[in-house]
Amino acid sequence: MKLAALIAIFACAGLSEVAAQGGTYTNFSRYYETPAQFEETSVTLSPYPLCINKPFCVTLTGNLSTAIIPGAVYQIYGRYLGRLFYSDRDDDLCASLAAAGTPCPIAIGTNTLTLCRNVKPNLPPNFPVLWYYTATNGDGGVITSQKSNSVITAKNCS
Repeated sequence: MKLAALIAIFACAGLSEVAAQGGTYTNFSRYYETPAQFEETSVTLSPYPLCINKPFCVTLTGNLSTAIIPGAVYQIYGRYLGRLFYSDRDDDLCASLAAAGTPCPIAIGTNTLTLCRNVKPNLPPNFPVLWYYTATNGDGGVITSQKSNSVITAKNCS
């Protein structure tokens, strides 16, 4: 099954200036201390770096301990110099997963989820941003919480 929709939101920003375009970004870690319903073994964002107003995909692999049910939402935040710089709040996770071919409920067990979307066209290029993503299940439990461990920048691509 698929759960990458969760991390797909990270990508809304862009990626490290040091990586070659067309690569992947994998430097994520959990940032909530509370137990999560999804134990990730791999989180990947591609392409790396991201391009403003172009598609990107996030793939999340791991073990889901509680089914993802309708009412699940995700949020993504970007911080620049500690200030909120970018925000997507309470987007429908099940709708995003369904658009990627994996409708809710998502069953317990080993899952690989992929979600693709466009980087927002109004995101300023070349700002070093730390990205945070969280997904909350329809039952109120935390599905996952991830953060980028290095700054991510978006760029204009032709």
